[in-house]
Amino acid sequence: MNVLYLTRTGLLNIPVLYLSRYITRHKNEYYYLLQTVRDEGAWEPWILYMLRAMAGTSRITLELIERMREQIASIRTQYAARVR
Repeated sequence: MNVLYLTRTGLLNIPVLYLSRYITRHKNEYYYLLQTVRDEGAWEPWILYMLRAMAGTSRITLELIERMREQIASIRTQYAARVR
């Protein structure tokens, strides 16, 4: 839902962030913080957790996109060499 919200509000053009991986890897902290929001209304730690999730996921996504661009460029170069 977080990624859809970011997309809907225009903060992301397309839903490319996969936050579920981060949340799954840190699920104990996620559930603890979510329960703390329910029990105590402690939003700040949960929001900071989600910001860390977005920052980490953004870095991984940017690295992945860069590797994809490099692969595409390599394939184009190889194709152009064969066509000549």
